[in-house]
Amino acid sequence: SILLNDVVSISATPGPGYRFDHWTVSAGLEPDNPTSSSTTIRMDQDKTVTAVFMAVELTMAASPASAGFTAPAVGGPYPTMLNEVVSITATPTAVGYQFDHWTVSAGSPVASPTSPSTTVTMDQSKTVTAVFVGPQFRGVWVDAFHPGFKSAAEIDELVTRVSNARMNAIVAEVLAYQDNSGNGHGAHWQSDIVPLAAPVASGFDALAYLVSAAHAQSIEVHAWLVSYRVSLTWPPSGNTILAAHPEYLMVPSSAMGTIGVVGGQYVLDPGSPDAQEYLISIVRELATRYEIDGIHWDYVRYETTNAGYPTDLNYARSGLARFRQITGYTGTPPSVGEPLWDDFRRREVTELVRRAQVELATVATNPRQPLRHTAALIPWGNAPSDFTQSSAFRSCYQDWRLWMEQGYLDAACPMLYYREHCTDQALWYRNWVDAAIGWRYNRHLFSGQAPYLNGMANSITQMQYAYDQGADGSMNYSYYATRANETFCDGSDGWSNDWSWYSNLADNLFFRVVPAPSMPWRNPATATEGTLYGRVTHSVTGDPIDDVTVQVGSLDSVKTDGNGCYVVTLIPATASGTDYVVTATYQAESLTHHDVQVVAGSVRRNDFAIGPLQPPVIVQDPASQSLCEGETVVFSVVIQAEGDISYQWQKNEVDLGDDDRHAGSTTDTLTISAAEPEDVGDYRCTVSNAAGTVSSQSASLTIQEAPLITEEPSPQAVHLHATAFFSIEATGSGLTYQWQREGVDLVNGAYIQGARTATLQILDVQLGDRGAYRCVVAGDCGTVVSEAALLTITTVPADFDFDGDVDQIDFGILQRCFSGDSKPQNEPGCQAARLDGDQDVDPADFALFVQCMSGPDVTADVDCFE
Repeated sequence: SILLNDVVSISATPGPGYRFDHWTVSAGLEPDNPTSSSTTIRMDQDKTVTAVFMAVELTMAASPASAGFTAPAVGGPYPTMLNEVVSITATPTAVGYQFDHWTVSAGSPVASPTSPSTTVTMDQSKTVTAVFVGPQFRGVWVDAFHPGFKSAAEIDELVTRVSNARMNAIVAEVLAYQDNSGNGHGAHWQSDIVPLAAPVASGFDALAYLVSAAHAQSIEVHAWLVSYRVSLTWPPSGNTILAAHPEYLMVPSSAMGTIGVVGGQYVLDPGSPDAQEYLISIVRELATRYEIDGIHWDYVRYETTNAGYPTDLNYARSGLARFRQITGYTGTPPSVGEPLWDDFRRREVTELVRRAQVELATVATNPRQPLRHTAALIPWGNAPSDFTQSSAFRSCYQDWRLWMEQGYLDAACPMLYYREHCTDQALWYRNWVDAAIGWRYNRHLFSGQAPYLNGMANSITQMQYAYDQGADGSMNYSYYATRANETFCDGSDGWSNDWSWYSNLADNLFFRVVPAPSMPWRNPATATEGTLYGRVTHSVTGDPIDDVTVQVGSLDSVKTDGNGCYVVTLIPATASGTDYVVTATYQAESLTHHDVQVVAGSVRRNDFAIGPLQPPVIVQDPASQSLCEGETVVFSVVIQAEGDISYQWQKNEVDLGDDDRHAGSTTDTLTISAAEPEDVGDYRCTVSNAAGTVSSQSASLTIQEAPLITEEPSPQAVHLHATAFFSIEATGSGLTYQWQREGVDLVNGAYIQGARTATLQILDVQLGDRGAYRCVVAGDCGTVVSEAALLTITTVPADFDFDGDVDQIDFGILQRCFSGDSKPQNEPGCQAARLDGDQDVDPADFALFVQCMSGPDVTADVDCFE
């Protein structure tokens, strides 16, 4: 019996395959420790106390699901015994992936989290996930204002730390300001455009040293450029180009017509074609002089809405002047509230980004191609579902969703600088990762993360989230600022430099070295689209034309920038090239280029000169051809022309028409089937439009003659040891000869000469040279074989051993064969002894033999019987 309020000890013991989970009561007070298998309970009333047991089950998973398999196989749940030690393995199967680590949903971790073959203790039900890792971009922003890459010693330390962290990319701020007035200002490379950064020792090429050291450790180097920011003072110290051109700057609306600052800094006008060309020249210099792996833009945006207004009211190429010219807007638009002005300022920034993409891709001398084009992007506040509601779009005029959609960037690097210890910011970080993945389209997302705002564990948490959601890489800001105090949720929260961050990354996130991801859209073998760009100029003045409409095939049209440059991306194409019709239209003028080839994974250029209607221009004349009779002839011409175009092919300046052997006589390609000698002549194409007619250069057609033997070789009968000659005569083009004996090719040697010429000589003819000789004559248009000519040997009578003389040896043969009068001699080898032509060998034959007797080594007389 139990009294009221007694404290009763209770305990529970699980059976096989189960574990104790918790206690339940039907009424009254709960046990003192409801989750302990051994506890106490106060009997405040009658009650039923139930021990709840749970099965211990193992579920296996793989991440990404298609990257590999596990043992036990992915799935479950699999029943286990409580505290059973289960062996688990992971095997990657996807190309480029490797096993990285294990995670568990609950309870104790696996015995060896980074080993593909290990064990897990089933202290409770859990899901064990094998995490596989493929190529990832693991980058770090190295700013110009703290230690990083200003000396060889700093660079050596930087490369070592990045390598030890198993990262694979350094994004170095080589241009933060475009003057050299202080720390961080100036070029951190040897430049002909921007003055050398003051902290960099004279004669030391920081970027060259960084590239060499990083590449030796398989680490990429990307040149980080702050786009429009120039200086804090004017004129910019050391920068003679910009000092001479203050009209390249922009100011707030209230300062129009004066040289002033935007947000305390002198800033380039994004809409100025001259400012754009200046920045593109920096891109070209870096990509040409250094084996960098890419260009990375920062501040490629407006920093305030009250900007974009000219310093020089007479400067016709300012962003505002272009806006007025293109839209017809009169007056000065307000800094906010005018959609046309907002859209145009977005266009200005986009013009630089898209131009840089093609300029970077066309530096053919850089062995690190394809170079990666990336940018640090704005993700302020919480992520909107509609990008046009983002701060980047509305107030920074940075339409980076469009840049990704159109392939102007290879990777987006949104600066997700949020504190994990602050609930709202942790949510914003996740929402922006998810949104940015949706806005990367067919390019990459490298999620920017801020160690300077987080403790190391929280930085790892944020980076892991991005990778788990499918980010293609990560970027840390910054190399020097690596740990926050995590005390506040605003700017008063301090940060510090703690180099242990890099070993922490290797220990807790980057368990394996991986390569940076490739860019299949830049590889002709894997790409399905190409890019076309060019410049549109006035055909008379040569000046670039702004706001020209350019259309490739049936794709959406684009507009030229103030330098006349256009860029069309995502053009369906093959690796061997796909031809398009490209049209440039400006006001009432239009110019069409035909057969413009676009190659998948490549950038091709096609320029236009627009003005008054011009006659067609022959870009490529037809090529002369020399063919065999019966082959197909194809002549083609490539032109540049505008308006309605007509073609007319001519032979010997007489118009041709289509018939059973001629096709395409009024197109750009003429085809003649089964060529005949009568087709020989000069062919050209006349091309016409309303402005005139031009004719191509003439291309000659010749019909090559097939081999023909005009004189066959004659039979030859020669004496033993004499010289035999065979000759042949033939006509045709490109003739070669090969003499044969009994169908076997002859080769020149001591006794054979001219085996591959029209005349064959056989020196010192032997009995073995007898046989049928013929010549194989080959030419450009076929092969013929001569008739066979016999070579026979005429011997001296009574020279039975065929050595050229008649001597005692021959007499011995005669004696052996002597049969007597009227007695036939038919023994093998004796027929030649019947010198008088009858069937016996008798004294009459002996008498003839005596007439021919010459003696040893004396040539016998072939006419000795006469």
